[in-house]
Amino acid sequence: MTLDEAIKHCEEVAKSNRNEVERGVWEKDSPTEQRCISCAEEHEQLAEWLKELKEWREIHGPGE
Repeated sequence: MTLDEAIKHCEEVAKSNRNEVERGVWEKDSPTEQRCISCAEEHEQLAEWLKELKEWREIHGPGE
């Protein structure tokens, strides 16, 4: 998996989870809804870190 693929995957998972919460798939404020929100937040954070890594590698090259 490339960095771009990993970033895309994280963004898709986060978006999907956010959409489920917005559509009311889970009972409001239920543990399942809270896990879904938490999962979305974690995937959003991971996507940001991967974007930072990608940017760093573009500047410094891999392996530094």
